Amino acid sequence: MDARAVRELCARAPSEFVQHARNPARSVRIGGPNAVFAPVYGPPFVRCLNKGRRYGTLADFRNLVRLTHALPSLHHFGGVTYEPCDLPVDKRHLDMVHAHLNVELLRPGTRLRSPTFDARSPPHETYRRYCCQFHGVGQCDEFPEIDRPEQWDEWGYDGELEAGMVLTLESYVGPRAGGEGVKLENQVLVTANGPELLTDAPLALR
Repeated sequence: MDARAVRELCARAPSEFVQHARNPARSVRIGGPNAVFAPVYGPPFVRCLNKGRRYGTLADFRNLVRLTHALPSLHHFGGVTYEPCDLPVDKRHLDMVHAHLNVELLRPGTRLRSPTFDARSPPHETYRRYCCQFHGVGQCDEFPEIDRPEQWDEWGYDGELEAGMVLTLESYVGPRAGGEGVKLENQVLVTANGPELLTDAPLALR
């Protein structure tokens, strides 16, 4: 591209814009006089008090994902806090994406409030959705039923996930205006080593 075309494209960029979060309270305005804080991006090392400086692992990455979500002073998660060097280079980006998905929230000791507010879900004003985000396996939406943030005050209850529990990640997405939608469901076993996906049916379109 020549310099003139680049300048013309840059001139169209807004001086500031809102990056909308699923939870509107967590949306951030970028540009102008606004400061948006996020963790560092892409280093190969991590450091902690008991292990010192070392190459990062996927377990460290998962811990930092949770820590970033819990800190109110951080407004944005860049995606790659650092490189999990215990994974092959040609697939570690997929494992990092997976660490951000809802299944990673299902770990022993997790309070039910956490997946209620931290799970990713399509916006209610745009899409029709299933009545809850997670639920136990049984006849219909068994305990623990984990609802959505806007349902917490009326229907929410707290508790704690335990190893051995099996939960379903339930999703239905259809346009708010009506018409067809897609319903998907995965079953996950909560284990001491993290969530184990029990569903072996591929979700890819054929």
